[in-house]
Amino acid sequence: MAVATAEVQDTVQPLTLKDRIVDGTRRAAHVSHEVRLAKSVARDAIEDGVYAAKRALKQVQRGVRSLEDMKDETARYVKRQPLLAVGIAAGVGVLVGACAGWFGARRR
Repeated sequence: MAVATAEVQDTVQPLTLKDRIVDGTRRAAHVSHEVRLAKSVARDAIEDGVYAAKRALKQVQRGVRSLEDMKDETARYVKRQPLLAVGIAAGVGVLVGACAGWFGARRR
């Protein structure tokens, strides 16, 4: 089987100074465009991160306010009905102790 080959002559002419300047200018413009795109993407990512952090902070502040309200409400309840509050606390303590003992006995 014969392999056919074709020889191609390179007729590349040397670049003139004008061609080199134009090519360099085009490359510089392209790099400038790419840098602007990267800067825009980075700015968007930072803005998204800041927005997410602000939202998370607001949720934490709402949670803290809610816990403070619950604490105040519990304090008022205990002041109004101290015996019932002590009874509830004792009942919860017995229940937690029983559960802990039961789980502890199951592991052995």
